Amino acid sequence: MSDDSLRPKSRLAPEPQLFADTPPEESPRPAPRPLPPAAEPAIPRPAPEPKRPLREPPAAPHRVVVTDLDISFRSMVYLMVKAALAAIPAILILLFFFFGAGAFINALTNSFVAYKSLSAGDAEKKDADIKRHAAALAASGEIKKSIRTPDSIVFDTLLVSDDAKAVCVRFRARNDFGGMTRES
Repeated sequence: MSDDSLRPKSRLAPEPQLFADTPPEESPRPAPRPLPPAAEPAIPRPAPEPKRPLREPPAAPHRVVVTDLDISFRSMVYLMVKAALAAIPAILILLFFFFGAGAFINALTNSFVAYKSLSAGDAEKKDADIKRHAAALAASGEIKKSIRTPDSIVFDTLLVSDDAKAVCVRFRARNDFGGMTRES
């Protein structure tokens, strides 16, 4: 027996041609199966009705009056606790919003008031403060340059005159023997 006789033949696809010298075999097509006889004739279906709303809206608003609420005390307490717990996040969100809006409005009004209150006298006072500050920085810088251990200096007092022409400084620094001395 050959190997080809053991292999089942397919009805749907022809066998592949293995060698070019043998002509392909023509396999007859199977006849189409007959359709099963219809058991009953088809009944025509009626056309679907158009969709309409489940409930018609009322013609006029109705007035509702609640006369009695029959609920047990335990259920009422449970309902109130749930409502209180559900309100906590809403309250936190509202507080955050109102405090944020209040801080924003406060910042706007304070900057406006500070800008408006700056008059000519305030500008002169601010300029005098800047000059006194610059004089104090210059004096402390000169003292640091003149001592041997500038890292050890500690300023106790820096006094500057109103016109920034005189500066009085009290400081401590390490001397050559390693002790701290106070100078004016």
